[in-house]
Amino acid sequence: MCLTTGAVVGRTANAAPWKTGADLQRQLQAVIGLTWPDNPLRESLDSLSQAQEVAILLDRNVVPDRRIQMLDRGLTLSQMLDRLADANGLAFSSVGPVLYMASPDIAGAASSLAELRREEARQFPPAVSARLLQRKPCGWEMLAEPRTLVAEAAREHGVRVEGLERIPHDLWPAADLPPLDLAERLTLLLAGFRLSFAWAADGTSITLKSVDYSAKVQRTYEGASAAAAAALTRRFPTVDIQRTSQGLRVEGDFAEQLAVERFLRNGPAERKPAPRVVAGAKTLYTLRVENKPARAVAASVAESRAWELSVNGAAAAALGRLISLDVKDATLEELMAKTLDPLGLAWRAEDGKLEIFAKQ
Repeated sequence: MCLTTGAVVGRTANAAPWKTGADLQRQLQAVIGLTWPDNPLRESLDSLSQAQEVAILLDRNVVPDRRIQMLDRGLTLSQMLDRLADANGLAFSSVGPVLYMASPDIAGAASSLAELRREEARQFPPAVSARLLQRKPCGWEMLAEPRTLVAEAAREHGVRVEGLERIPHDLWPAADLPPLDLAERLTLLLAGFRLSFAWAADGTSITLKSVDYSAKVQRTYEGASAAAAAALTRRFPTVDIQRTSQGLRVEGDFAEQLAVERFLRNGPAERKPAPRVVAGAKTLYTLRVENKPARAVAASVAESRAWELSVNGAAAAALGRLISLDVKDATLEELMAKTLDPLGLAWRAEDGKLEIFAKQ
């Protein structure tokens, strides 16, 4: 039987525990080197995961044997993973202590949805909240069925599941992940099917539902100055930032919230190096956007390339229009054409700047 659906990066028996919390964050900042001349994706990530003691989960829609090329040294683990994902039209996000690799739309949504479900779980009575948020060992054997894994996870936390029939039959490789709470565990199990879940009012059951790609996390940062608000607006053009009497109210996806926290704590970070494509390889983009401002796509491209985004004149209003895109393995030129042509806009990239302007 050939398995080409899910792919979970695991590791050998007797390995050291996965790094979590502060240890995981330190490991992501460790400088490493990689030499992958033409390696299968899953095999390469498996080796990297074990060596760095960092858990990585591949979305079931990512082909695990696609060939990848990485010849880099002197980058942090986080930068290396971002570069690898970008070169393959993918993205990494954090769901608890697990790094989840998927298309950019679902990777971003998964981290936000897991955090939103955790926030909701904290609002239940203490006994219910403690049960749902208790982190428990997570793993499964070869040829496990995800529908069964979801049912077992819910049962371990004393929760019923409605809508299990929405999970199609599938068989997964064996997995060994760090201990997860129920929100993190279910998010990772369901995201590959583009599913999420909602808590019942009393926290005793969940109902499976389609992923909300527009899910946002809201945070209030007390004591932030007007200058900080202005700096954040320039640095994160797709994030909604409002000044209130309590401080700055920021609404964005979970990854953006983490970046905002780092920015406010440490000041502007050094830009990520632009992805360097090994000779013979192409940087391709896979992206699905539903009813989001076109500016979000442009900002995402600029961020991935470490470019400054510059919008000229009347182009600003056009970039605010909502668009829907579904592209797979598109070149930069193809992605920008699909994004900007219907709006009557053009673009150019030079001297570290992505410039958007109205067509003449």
